[in-house]
Amino acid sequence: MDYIPVKSSNVASIGYDPATEELHVAFKPHKEGDPGRVYSYAGVPYEKYRAFLNAESVGSHFATFIRANYEGHRIDSGKDVPKKEERHGEERKEEGKKAKRIS
Repeated sequence: MDYIPVKSSNVASIGYDPATEELHVAFKPHKEGDPGRVYSYAGVPYEKYRAFLNAESVGSHFATFIRANYEGHRIDSGKDVPKKEERHGEERKEEGKKAKRIS
């Protein structure tokens, strides 16, 4: 699968396989040395992928039309990314809980 770089403060690139309707979203690293994270979203029609790719605000479009409607799983994109699959939303909830405990 080829990834297309996009202009966004959070999303680095987007990949799509029309045969399987699988969308990959590669996020920019949160900190230096972090390889960034890649999530897979199944069952995304080609039209939804094209709208995402051409959105004026890629991050807003992702939150409103992709993350809100498709289940995302973290995928292994090499040795730097853990092989454990995690739900995108569950991971963010855990990060929020940690931040509240630290405050």
